[in-house]
Amino acid sequence: MRIKACLPGLALALSLTLTGCGIVGGDEDGGDGTQKTSSSSSPSRKPVPTPPGAAKEPGFDLPDDVYVVIANELTGNKEKDAVLRDHSRATMARVLAYAKATTKHSKITEYRQDDALETLREDVRTYRREVLVARGVYRYYKRELTMKGPADATVRFCESRREAFDKSLATGKSLRTRPSLKDFTRIEDVLHKRDGTWRVISTRTEEGVKDCRR
Repeated sequence: MRIKACLPGLALALSLTLTGCGIVGGDEDGGDGTQKTSSSSSPSRKPVPTPPGAAKEPGFDLPDDVYVVIANELTGNKEKDAVLRDHSRATMARVLAYAKATTKHSKITEYRQDDALETLREDVRTYRREVLVARGVYRYYKRELTMKGPADATVRFCESRREAFDKSLATGKSLRTRPSLKDFTRIEDVLHKRDGTWRVISTRTEEGVKDCRR
């Protein structure tokens, strides 16, 4: 899995149902945040077990075999926790883009903008060309927040894709790989506050980080 979330006060996992998920050509979906569907049936699959502490978050309509878990790392500081909450939503939006192979969902464009959105669009185009979607469990932890001013901040954190995988929509098969250090990534997000919401505007990643291994 190549993709590079927890609302206030709890470790969050998401699980919402998506039916009829498929891709029928083109670089993007119909523009309403939903996938075009294929009429062909796919082989049955073993459901992804729900991780401990799983919860549902309205508005992030992830498939029922995709979970996002973010460690509870709120600080008790009102300003900083507002950044972390919106950053959690931006992280969820990123996974949502890969899980549905679209960047036109309203939650994605709300929380990821500028260079961060453009980079995500390029990655999702690659996914669509390869007829893939993201599945499994994505874990986020060790978030380090740095305030750069009243409307600017950065968050450095770890991602584990040890329990994540790609799924081929052409065959219905899960494409799993051997566990390795590449499953652990360090991510640095730059956020800017617009209209009262903290939005990720750029993202930098480093794959295979030992300090993120768990």
